[in-house]
Amino acid sequence: MLSITLLEQDEYQWLGYNPAEKLFPAAEGKFPLYHQWRTYNAEEPIIVNTYNTGTGKAKAALLRLLKRVEKKGRQRLSPTRDNVLLIAPTNELLAQHARDAEDFCKQCDLPYRVVPLTRETLDEGALIGEEEFKRARKLHYILNNSSQLDKDLTKRATIYVVNPDIFYYAIYFCYNSVDRQSLFDDFMRLFNYVIIDELHYYSPKQLAAFLFFIKFSHDRGYIESASKQRQFCILTATPRPQVKRYLEHLDLPVNWIEPGQSIPPEDVPFLQPIRALTRVQLRVYNTEELQQGEQLSGLLQLVRQERGQVRAWLDEKLDGAIISSSLGMISNIHAALKPYVRDEEIGRVTGAQQKSDREVAKECPLILATPTVDIGYNFERSQPKARQNIDFLFCDASSGDELIQRIGRGGRVLAKAEKESVSYALVVLSPHDYKVLEPYAGQELERARFAALTQEMAKKNDLYAYVKTGTLLEIFRPIKFLKEGMSDQERQQFDVFFEDLRRFFAGTEDAVLPSVTFSKTYKMVKKLDEWQTFYGGLGLVPQEAFDTLPLLLEERIRWQPETFQDDHTQKCLEAFFKRLRSMHWPAGTSAVTMVQTLQDDLCAYYKERARFSFRESFQPPAALAYDPENLHSSRSIASYNALHFLRYYDAPFYETYAKWEQDTHQSVPASLREDALTYCHLHRLRDTPLRIGLKLDARDYTRDAWEEKFAYQVTAIYGLELVCLSEHSGLKKSVRELFRRQYVPAFLASSSSDSRTRAEIHKLSKQARFSSLPLEVTFMDGRCLPYDAILGTMAFQLCAELPYWAMTKDRRVTQREDDAPIIC
Repeated sequence: MLSITLLEQDEYQWLGYNPAEKLFPAAEGKFPLYHQWRTYNAEEPIIVNTYNTGTGKAKAALLRLLKRVEKKGRQRLSPTRDNVLLIAPTNELLAQHARDAEDFCKQCDLPYRVVPLTRETLDEGALIGEEEFKRARKLHYILNNSSQLDKDLTKRATIYVVNPDIFYYAIYFCYNSVDRQSLFDDFMRLFNYVIIDELHYYSPKQLAAFLFFIKFSHDRGYIESASKQRQFCILTATPRPQVKRYLEHLDLPVNWIEPGQSIPPEDVPFLQPIRALTRVQLRVYNTEELQQGEQLSGLLQLVRQERGQVRAWLDEKLDGAIISSSLGMISNIHAALKPYVRDEEIGRVTGAQQKSDREVAKECPLILATPTVDIGYNFERSQPKARQNIDFLFCDASSGDELIQRIGRGGRVLAKAEKESVSYALVVLSPHDYKVLEPYAGQELERARFAALTQEMAKKNDLYAYVKTGTLLEIFRPIKFLKEGMSDQERQQFDVFFEDLRRFFAGTEDAVLPSVTFSKTYKMVKKLDEWQTFYGGLGLVPQEAFDTLPLLLEERIRWQPETFQDDHTQKCLEAFFKRLRSMHWPAGTSAVTMVQTLQDDLCAYYKERARFSFRESFQPPAALAYDPENLHSSRSIASYNALHFLRYYDAPFYETYAKWEQDTHQSVPASLREDALTYCHLHRLRDTPLRIGLKLDARDYTRDAWEEKFAYQVTAIYGLELVCLSEHSGLKKSVRELFRRQYVPAFLASSSSDSRTRAEIHKLSKQARFSSLPLEVTFMDGRCLPYDAILGTMAFQLCAELPYWAMTKDRRVTQREDDAPIIC
């Protein structure tokens, strides 16, 4: 263990002209911060505020809105072009921003209504009084008729607070064919001020969507337009160097508002320091000294060691938080603290908790939380405290950015009366990251120096190769649809824009441009739309559908839908026949060939569908759990990731809902169980998480043929089976086959000790946080060989980073083996 003292940090207040006297009453000693004043006055098309967590960046962005309104005139605001788009990365932060924007508008007398938009709000039938609206149609209606929400005609425009998923699907034409054009037009037309909060939170793949929106806004003249004057305010406490380079190459003026910049002499007389962050006594542990093999277990061990200290702090009326990247560890920590902490003293703010339960948990003196609170979360309570909201903090962190974010939850005193109370932070790091701080043991560090040190630690996601290559396929989707309504001359101009995008995302002028041609990309996007018409409604794909299809094609059995007990089978067969009828088959094509072609078609569809997903495309199957001890959440019935229950809980699983209902004596409505593929009863938390892996029966292939088709590339794999690696008892059939009926996006590579690709993947683990599952594949000759499987959207980013030579060498090894003569 090592100790470091993080010194207090001051910000400058601006004592000159007060842009919002109701918000900053001078009589109470309240003034805007200097960086907020600078943001208020920033006229450049792009404003980037990189001040520290807890110093009011979001309020700075709203102050800029105030200045824009003052400049234009309140009475001249238009509901068709003067709206605001505020993008927040999590729904928890989105709700917080909506409340803050509402308060800001009231205090500053701004004529804006505030409308938070999430999938949940769009699914609320009573929102606009017409339950028949589909989600996309309802979104379009709200964007164009926001006054119908509150009937308040004094509001002249609207601040829409949205999550980035809604933004992505609108900008990339991912909604249904009827509404996608109108929604794209809405997002391009209705907003003249766009706030993007916590930009560092997004992966490089997600970043590209924002960059495209800015580039397109510039190309279409929205930024230079006298009536629109679109402006972007980007907020990020820890900007990556690559992000800064992309922003600087947008060919637009950027106002960088950053700590440590020189102050103009004329501003100096109007500045005075104010305490923003208190001193923090930081104790850092590494996983090795805690005698645990994995970082998340290290935090559990640390909390167990310090339970007495936690009790003492609570008795002193101090408030604390424990933050972990793992929901399973939060559950274990909750169980470990229960003998020491009363139920009313401890609350959980996690994705597993229902919203109402999270609201109750926020009032507790000790809050256990997952990354739900990493991004801009303030830990505010209904009864404000005179000092910082968090007095002591336990956390783990797998990257430098994550460490800065989590430590930044504590010691925030900017708007507090008491500014001298010390905060405590106990942190668990990997041995590598621990060594970065080891030379500074016992020292006092300024926050800026500590932040610089964290840049030497592991990265959350520093994989930018996909931005240079694959992101053009995503961006081409809106370009394709936009070109369809253009004249020949407009299309030629648009081709110039596409070429500019290629050069922009390549990164530098001398960079090798990605080999993405207009015609190639057009075909891919058109193909995805075609696939969507046939496969878009499919969920699970049972093997029974593939087994039955050739029998139907050869007319050995008759089509009798009522004979299929599984609705998924019937739905798949209907989709398969429609797809097969759309293809052109030579006379005499066998049913086997048609089925194989269809399976290849499905594989390609699920792969490309994963590409066009803002977050994670692969969602593990859900399980319905009976949790009488509230081990998982505050409710006794929960629907959640089945793999999570499998890994962290000693829990019997049931093949059917009827058996689960009979054993647990619980009954739930059909709406709660409709997504569940299995059912379980949580008895207790496991002492050690269960290690799970995958296996695949590929006995229709030689190893070479299988690798040629599925390995060393992004694919979608079908027929995966779960296996238990740390116990001999095995898994029930319903659990083993949770993945079997899904096409799972993945990158697969040999995990043998001499695999070059595996060595390169290990290197990349320092640049991004991802995990692989061991996969055992059985081939035609009976051999069972090991592979690594990286599932989901990360497969695209990882594959783009891997050197071609490494994958080529591994493939040649397999090809030589399969070409070797058989000696009898």
